[in-house]
Amino acid sequence: MQQESVNRPSYTFTKKERICSKTLFEEIIRNRQSFSIYPLKCYFLINRQHTSLLPNQIAISVPKRKIHSAVHRNKIKRLIREAYRLNKNILSEGEVESSIQYQMIIVFIGKSIPSFKTINDKIITILKRLSQMATTIS
Repeated sequence: MQQESVNRPSYTFTKKERICSKTLFEEIIRNRQSFSIYPLKCYFLINRQHTSLLPNQIAISVPKRKIHSAVHRNKIKRLIREAYRLNKNILSEGEVESSIQYQMIIVFIGKSIPSFKTINDKIITILKRLSQMATTIS
């Protein structure tokens, strides 16, 4: 018995989906397109690609000024990464033909460790807002 491939969303988080370039990181911050949904702030770029569709890219930052312990900073990054991994298909629901690539930096601006439910709800709100912004720009 062989299963047919069904169009299921991918729940992986690969190296290609991470922003590793310092110049790209600085360009996103310099662009100054951002919004906050406490305890997260999202800086973003929305690119229209006419060639091959590249994956959406994300960087996650938890400032040392806000969260002093490295263990807690890493936990918050893991929570944000997991919430994004589970919900990243929100960005590509209506964008299949339009070839839109999102590049975003999520910065944690809270002062304590949030629960996964809180982070998950905020990531969903951020991704929905980005998707709406892309449709209003086009």
